[in-house]
Amino acid sequence: MVAVDLKTKLCIHTEVVHSSETGGLRDDMEKEAFRRILLRFADLGVRIRSVTSDHCSNFKHVIDEMNGTMSCDMEWCLDHRYLNRSMVKALREASKEDSCGSLVNWIPTLKNHLESSVRVGSWANDRNNIKFFFNTCLYRVAGVHFWKKVTFWFMQ
Repeated sequence: MVAVDLKTKLCIHTEVVHSSETGGLRDDMEKEAFRRILLRFADLGVRIRSVTSDHCSNFKHVIDEMNGTMSCDMEWCLDHRYLNRSMVKALREASKEDSCGSLVNWIPTLKNHLESSVRVGSWANDRNNIKFFFNTCLYRVAGVHFWKKVTFWFMQ
C-alpha cells in the first residue's frame, strides 16, 4: 500500500503486508497495510483529516476503529470515479425493471452532473457542497422543491 501527498504527488510512505500475516486474504492484507500506515503517521504526530480511496469499504472500518480508539476525526471519502461507476451500474440494473427503461437515457446526464458537482465542491473546498449540488438536482428532476435533509445511498 502506498500513501501519496496529493499536492506534491510524492509517495510519502509504503507498507507491505505478507499474505501469511493475514491468511492470504487480499482484503485483510489491504486493511492491515492501511492500519499500519495510519498508525505510522499517528506515531509521527501527523494528523490526517480525510482519506480518499476506491470502493474498498474495509478502509472505512479501519478509520472508524481509529477514530474510536485514538480520538481521531478522520473521514473516508469515495473517489468520485468509483462513485460514478457504482451509480451507472445501479442505474443500468434498475433500468431492467418494468417501467424503468427510460433510466438508461439519464445515465450520461447524471454522470456529467456528478462530475460537475465534484468540480463545484472542490472549487469551493467544501465536500458537503458536492452532496448538496447533486441532491438538489435529483430533487428538482423529481419535481420536489421542498425537502428534508437526506443523503442518497451513493452520496453518503
